[in-house]
Amino acid sequence: NQHLEAYLMVNVLLFCLTFNLIISNSDFLSEDFRDGTIEQMIISQPNLEVFILAKMIANWLIFSLPILIALFQ
Repeated sequence: NQHLEAYLMVNVLLFCLTFNLIISNSDFLSEDFRDGTIEQMIISQPNLEVFILAKMIANWLIFSLPILIALFQ
């Protein structure tokens, strides 16, 4: 019974993590697009990939890391 509860808890938390990633990525760059940040980054920096990678890492740290920490406590 405890094994089943642990199995279900892990699956529920992984589902929440996946759902959280989907929801948080829906507006991932839309605010930057609206306020012109992406346009300025294209003009000023040769590597737009670094900007997007930094945004992805920050997004992951803010939205996904707390769920992973809660999962493994």
